[in-house]
Amino acid sequence: MISLSDKEHVELANREYDNLKINSTVSVSKGKKKIGEVSQINNNLKTGEQSYVITKDYVPANAPLSEREKVKEVTVLYRGSTGVDQLLAFDSMKSLDVFQDWILNDAPAAAQVAGQKGTIAPPQFKSAASSLKETLKTYPNAKVYIYGHSLGSMNGQYAIADLSKQQLNRIESAYLYQGPNIYTTLTPEQKKVADAFTATNKGFLYVDQRDIIALAYGEGALGVGNVLYVDGSPTGGITAQHMWQGYEFDKDGNLMLTGEGYAKLSLIVTETGLANLKRLKKEI
Repeated sequence: MISLSDKEHVELANREYDNLKINSTVSVSKGKKKIGEVSQINNNLKTGEQSYVITKDYVPANAPLSEREKVKEVTVLYRGSTGVDQLLAFDSMKSLDVFQDWILNDAPAAAQVAGQKGTIAPPQFKSAASSLKETLKTYPNAKVYIYGHSLGSMNGQYAIADLSKQQLNRIESAYLYQGPNIYTTLTPEQKKVADAFTATNKGFLYVDQRDIIALAYGEGALGVGNVLYVDGSPTGGITAQHMWQGYEFDKDGNLMLTGEGYAKLSLIVTETGLANLKRLKKEI
């Protein structure tokens, strides 16, 4: 994938809420940086899972294998919950989305996270995991980038933790925002996968602690990826705080973190640099 700033990563994650269409172009920075084309839309009417599969050029799931094998990068956007305000739209499909997102998935997940017990995955978690595995199968030579916000973050966390160690090697990075931390609800085997992914320093869970929806984070909290605390400014509203509006960036698009967040990021940068030097030494 082309190099993106923290601000551009957030912008890309926010595209999950757009009404993207098949073969539509996804870009950031006012079109200056093209991510790719929407090649697949997952809209699971039973679970409410909605996600987009983006490839550099349009290569749908039904394309010949010879074409799908050429795809080297895939971006998956997991959509967050449909707002409860959509009930006022009197649209049956939007009302169904609200019911599935909040009643069938958000509520039971929040109860397990808050109680830090239980390993019964909500239906949307399972379908998100199935979608990711199917994407890996569809594009057998592609590295995968994962984005998600809120419920989409939980879907991404679970989908990664439910992979095999071999499948995990194909996840190039994950940027997950403002979702409850589901680590304590994972099975022992899933926790092993989550820990292995965290150790790669390719996964990031961004948390503005002023957001009351971002549950189960705290000192030493484990996650499906590294937890980075955002130095979020108060917005005065629950929804605004949850929807990135407390995030602040410097002139280069770097996200402002707390002291703990910067310390963790510095450690990640150091570990990544040492790992790259070790690989280089081995190659030489």
